[in-house]
Amino acid sequence: MIVASCPARFNGVSNDVDWRAVRVGSFFSERQDYIERPEVHDNRLRHGPESARMANRVLETLEAGGWRLLYQQAFGYEYLSPEEIIALVVESSQPRLVLSNSYNGKSAVYVPAKDLVHINCCDRPLSFDPAPQ
Repeated sequence: MIVASCPARFNGVSNDVDWRAVRVGSFFSERQDYIERPEVHDNRLRHGPESARMANRVLETLEAGGWRLLYQQAFGYEYLSPEEIIALVVESSQPRLVLSNSYNGKSAVYVPAKDLVHINCCDRPLSFDPAPQ
């Protein structure tokens, strides 16, 4: 499962405002406003698997809790670019917090331990290509 959001994700041409993405198994949907209307994402979720709707509820909870600001405060960043993607990735029951740039900014991968532990940097933007990884 991957849930991700970005206030202004760079899409190669412009920025998608309030971009969000959900991937669960082979299901993938992203909310964008450059290539298609944001409502298309809502429709895909509505007709997709329950697991995708549940993942989207997790994302909505993280957004409502202000996870970008919490990330900034926890790691002492004064500023996060609105083009930076923040994502929760759960693979084989192992959660990771990922910060990835869509055009510029920071990148990092964290795993939970007693505290979050920085384990790596992303050397390229996080991919949400609909094709299975």
